Amino acid sequence: MENRIKRLRIWITSLKGTIFVDRENASREICGKLEQDSHYKNASNVLLFSSLKDEVNTEMFVKNALSSGKNVFLPCCEKKSGNMMIGKIGPDDKLSLGAYGIYEPKTENCSHSCPADIEVVVLPGIAFDLKGNRIGRGKGYYDRFLKKIDKRVFRTGVAFDFQLLNDIGGREHDEPVNLILTEKRTIRIV
Repeated sequence: MENRIKRLRIWITSLKGTIFVDRENASREICGKLEQDSHYKNASNVLLFSSLKDEVNTEMFVKNALSSGKNVFLPCCEKKSGNMMIGKIGPDDKLSLGAYGIYEPKTENCSHSCPADIEVVVLPGIAFDLKGNRIGRGKGYYDRFLKKIDKRVFRTGVAFDFQLLNDIGGREHDEPVNLILTEKRTIRIV
């Protein structure tokens, strides 16, 4: 199974250079769908992410969440320990470049414990399948983090449509999502 996941990760990553996706328009479409989702709309406390250049662009989405009055948290990754911390941000906060070239809250604003009132987690992935399984970048940050939080926290994966596969298979340590949003599809997992 691990070899299959590695091959899928490599394959999807290679497609990013060959399949044209209008990243900005697709990102706006995906983020618009997310803003209309009832779980997200009704949530006061959300964990979002700062995107890399090959992911759904979340920059404007994070700004919109802050301006709408939501409490917004972002991940902070500790490269040495492999742990993901959480930091709350405000509209005027400056983010710093983290260990993997991802913008994060300043380390002093991050905590190992997830606030108990987080209602929605929005996460990226290299690929998702129709059952809610996710392939990340291979470090396991989100899987370890999601295992620690309440199972009732709603989990939404966002990706471009070519990253949605029929079946990638789930592994014991994988944590599935409840909803997958692409620019073309909305997949609710039962």
